Amino acid sequence: MVKPNETENVTVPSEATTIESLKRTLYNVEQLQTQLPEFLSLSDPDHLSTLPLLQRAHSLFSLAKLTSTLFECSYFNATH
Repeated sequence: MVKPNETENVTVPSEATTIESLKRTLYNVEQLQTQLPEFLSLSDPDHLSTLPLLQRAHSLFSLAKLTSTLFECSYFNATH
């Protein structure tokens, strides 16, 4: 059973806040969907070693961008 003092500081997000949160999550998933094939092809170390320096840097940047998107999604879902 929930004690009265446990519910005093609980806030329930409004419907608009919930919908906005879902829209941001959907956007992040769509970003992941567009970058996932690139991520899979660029994560092979043998492939990375054959690339010129500038392309290798771009590949690593793309991997970092994808990782950032994944962490943003997981952080967002954990806090909401």
